[in-house]
Amino acid sequence: MTALLILTAFFLLTLVIGIRARQKQKMNLENWAVGGRSFNTVFVFLLTAGEVYTTFSFLGGSGWAYSKGISAVYVMVYIALSYVTSYFLLPLIWKYAHKHRLVSQSDSRKNTTVICSAWLLQSLVSSRLFRLWSSN
Repeated sequence: MTALLILTAFFLLTLVIGIRARQKQKMNLENWAVGGRSFNTVFVFLLTAGEVYTTFSFLGGSGWAYSKGISAVYVMVYIALSYVTSYFLLPLIWKYAHKHRLVSQSDSRKNTTVICSAWLLQSLVSSRLFRLWSSN
């Protein structure tokens, strides 16, 4: 019963904080999706690190290594490669999106087919590699 009260209290606190924050500024798609482009570097780094080092990286990766063997080493490789590629690509993507006021991937359809084609190719390759690795 105590846990339910604590959970309810935190839910209500979160709801009140969210409603108060909403009242202070005009909400549009850009504010909702990318925080009005006001996130600082440390916050973006923490968000990216939280995205890369997910539960899979710690629990799923070790469980997969136990059940599949050495083939799960790619988990360490994709984490390292994601940081290397992100270091070079994310600033370029951010500048392009900021210049053209893009909020999501689907917004780029208005501007160029090159980026859409690159995202399509990346999605196809990633999904094929995922199917290949997860079938073993």
